[in-house]
Amino acid sequence: MADSLARLNRLAQMSPSLIAKPGGTFQINGRTSVLPRYVFLGARSRSFWQRPKPPPQYQQERALVAAMQTILAEYQKLMAYAPNL
Repeated sequence: MADSLARLNRLAQMSPSLIAKPGGTFQINGRTSVLPRYVFLGARSRSFWQRPKPPPQYQQERALVAAMQTILAEYQKLMAYAPNL
């Protein structure tokens, strides 16, 4: 999980279209956790009227898989703590 978030954070630092922002925080058993939040601002084009070329299908699929894996991992961590609430 930490590796996936580290990759997303590096990408957000280099990208004009993706920013990392802290999401909600919560506490369980005195331990504070932060839900990651990433905002995609959209592809930047040279002209207002020029539409950017979409990324290749494989990149879109990889991005979706990475996002879903991150969401699933965070959900599993949350559910692991749920019995203690």
